Amino acid sequence: CTTTLNSTLTFTPAGAPVNPSWTNPSPICAAAGSINLNSLITGTGGGTWSGTGVSGNTFNPASGTQSVTYTVGTNPCQQTQTHTITVLPDVNPAWTNPGTVCASAGNINLNSLITGTGGGTWSGTGVSGNTFNPSSGSQSVTYTVGTNPCQETQSHTITVVPDVNPAWTNPSPVCAAAGNVNLNSLVTGTGGGTWSGTGVSGNTFNPASGSQSVTYTVGTNPCQETQTHTITVLPDVDPSWTDPSPVCASGGNINLNSLITGTGGGTWSGTGVSGNTFNPSSGTQTVTYTVGTSPCQETQNHTITVANPDATWNNPGPVCEGSGTINLNSLITGTGGGTWSGTGVSGNTFDPTGLGGNTVPVTYMVGSNPCTDSLVLSIVVNTDDDASFAYTPVTYCVTGNNPLPSSITTPGGNFTINNGGVINPSTGEINLTGSGIGTYTVYYDTSPLGNPCPVTDSIQITITNGPSAGFSYDGLQFCQDSIDPILTLDPGASSGNYSSLPSGLSLNPSNGDVDLSTSSPGVYTVYNNVPAAGGCAAVSDSTTIEILQVDSALFAYTTLTYCLSDTGVLANVTGTQGGVFSISSPGVINSTTGQVDISSSGAGTFMVYYNTTPAGNPCPAMDSVQLTIVPQNTIAPNPIDTICLGDTIQLTASSSGAGVITWYSDAAGTNVIGTGSPLAETPTTIGTHVYYVREDGPCPSNMDSIVVEVRGVNAQINATPMTGPTPLNVLFGNGSTTGPGIVYWWDLGTGDTSSLYQPSYTYNDEGVYTVVLVVTDGMCFATDTITIETLGESSILIPNVFTPNGDGNNDVFRVDGVNLKSVNCEIYNRWGQMMYSWDNVKGYWDGRTLSGTEVPDGTYFYIIKAEGYDGEEYFQKGGFSLIR
Repeated sequence: CTTTLNSTLTFTPAGAPVNPSWTNPSPICAAAGSINLNSLITGTGGGTWSGTGVSGNTFNPASGTQSVTYTVGTNPCQQTQTHTITVLPDVNPAWTNPGTVCASAGNINLNSLITGTGGGTWSGTGVSGNTFNPSSGSQSVTYTVGTNPCQETQSHTITVVPDVNPAWTNPSPVCAAAGNVNLNSLVTGTGGGTWSGTGVSGNTFNPASGSQSVTYTVGTNPCQETQTHTITVLPDVDPSWTDPSPVCASGGNINLNSLITGTGGGTWSGTGVSGNTFNPSSGTQTVTYTVGTSPCQETQNHTITVANPDATWNNPGPVCEGSGTINLNSLITGTGGGTWSGTGVSGNTFDPTGLGGNTVPVTYMVGSNPCTDSLVLSIVVNTDDDASFAYTPVTYCVTGNNPLPSSITTPGGNFTINNGGVINPSTGEINLTGSGIGTYTVYYDTSPLGNPCPVTDSIQITITNGPSAGFSYDGLQFCQDSIDPILTLDPGASSGNYSSLPSGLSLNPSNGDVDLSTSSPGVYTVYNNVPAAGGCAAVSDSTTIEILQVDSALFAYTTLTYCLSDTGVLANVTGTQGGVFSISSPGVINSTTGQVDISSSGAGTFMVYYNTTPAGNPCPAMDSVQLTIVPQNTIAPNPIDTICLGDTIQLTASSSGAGVITWYSDAAGTNVIGTGSPLAETPTTIGTHVYYVREDGPCPSNMDSIVVEVRGVNAQINATPMTGPTPLNVLFGNGSTTGPGIVYWWDLGTGDTSSLYQPSYTYNDEGVYTVVLVVTDGMCFATDTITIETLGESSILIPNVFTPNGDGNNDVFRVDGVNLKSVNCEIYNRWGQMMYSWDNVKGYWDGRTLSGTEVPDGTYFYIIKAEGYDGEEYFQKGGFSLIR
């Protein structure tokens, strides 16, 4: 029996097809941070991850190289893919900069400087393998360790100090008194170093300190070099000795050493010198004392004066007491230059006056102790005769009685007279008539008496005729302003005493001169009274003169300067009336009133005269004043175009040039804003400004004005926000001038621009941008700026070692990073004790406790919390090494 079974099979899929593909991120760095494995999926998402180091969808590279599997889908359609993620170990390129090294120090083993991961490579000028040659100079050297992408580098600049040479020349020997030595001038090696040692100050050595060890130091540690010399200082010597001068030629030898006041032990030289003695018999000589050793040898010379005085002189006596002074030096026959003493002696002269009848001893002494000589001689002084006599009076009238002399002290002498006069030689009677008019000298001589010292005396007498007083002036009438009268004496007349009647005449009583200017008008009688003389009677004479009043031509005007627009004014005559006026050309004047025709005369300077001659007085006068007619000033301001606020305008005006261009802020001319053309002004407000101008001076111009229109706009920016991470969208606010015709132009700092009133803009790149807004109304411009700062992704870098040894390299532990907003760090020792902490992005640890005590070398631990400006938050824990 056959049975047929028909059935329909239905297959329901367990799930959709899946693809487990994902990209292996190898190699990666152990310190790179967790990896989001889902971001590596190139196939079907939504699966699960498994493997060492995997947690959820993240892989922690700290677990090292691992096999990681991605499983996706549901059985029986589940699929997997496995990759081995290669994790490269962390490397630390840290190495210690050897600091300053000397050019000649020899090669440096760079590997000995590594404080991080070894096995890397070195590069840089002067580097060969793992050595650095300092002869290449200061260079930047780089250490590279690890394999990409985990390769790290660190560079230091090794400072190479050039070699120095401390060589210098020893100046020895030097003298203690030679003065300071410039040590720098002795340097033969490298200059610019320093000096030290006793007696050294700066770069100078003072020999007064004696022989000293002096050191020159040049260069900078560790390349510093020194050289030391002992400077030998020779002691000061003093060649001083006392000159024994004067000494006597017969005084015997002199021990020169006994004269030394300075340094002993020297030698003597010179004529008359033998060893240390000097023989005065050699005469005056120059002697030299030499002491010391070259180059500090010193000498001193003195000329020893040897004296051999002789006081002999010749006696000039006998002498008369009136014979005059005697030069005693002219009598010396021995040694000159001595001194004189005795009655009548003054200096080197002898005066016999008053010593008549005496024998006077006089002493001459020459030389100086102990070598002197003197001689005393007695000078005989005879008494002079007395030839005095007198005539009383000494003036005689030729017609008078012959006079005889009186008071003859020594009678018996002889009288004589000069100029042909007649006199009795025995009695001295003068024959007046025989002698005649003149002046004579009468002499009396005592020689006839036979005395040893006769003398002569004389008297002058005058014989005159009878006096005359006649005189006259060169006119009878004189104006007060005329030339003063001239007085003439009659022949043979003489001036006596002049007087006048009535009073009011200015008269000189000794010579009769009249001063018209100070005399009063009137008629005067002038007298010449000659007194009696020589037996002749007194006489008198007189004459009459008249002094006339002078007109006054005084006049005046109310002012001496007039403008061409003025009307003339009358002259005010304060003197004699009835005169006439005149004016210098081309002036026009009324001759009667003195009124000047200003318009007809024109501008200029004029002399106006007033003459009183037409008044008919005997002594007319004329006076004058100077008048000036000034042109009227003019002014014309120049127009100014419309300007922008803040611009400076130059106010200018054309003028006559006769006054000062003055600018005002008001039409009344009360507020001056400046003078001159041009005048710079800067309006401070927008709108219409009016400036007023006038040419000031003696004849000021009318006030004129100029109108200036001032326009302007302002620019004002605000922005929200002004800083932040990229991409940063900024809305720019505008507080500038608004209105028809106003144009806005924005420079957004990136090369992009905008003409919107308030634009917005997105900054995608990190940086600082200066945004400029320019506002214009087509004529005036205004500008404002604002700064926008955008920040990129933040990052953090934590060191694993630091060396706080004070060498300036890696001395502190700090958190380095980019765009960090905040950093909080706590430092702990291995027992969990907090050593230090800070809460700012610039904080650091210098290897000391909170109390300031240095901590020992070892391993320390950090807990760091930080936040970047991009919002990224960091939390790190770890350890690091402190090595001093």
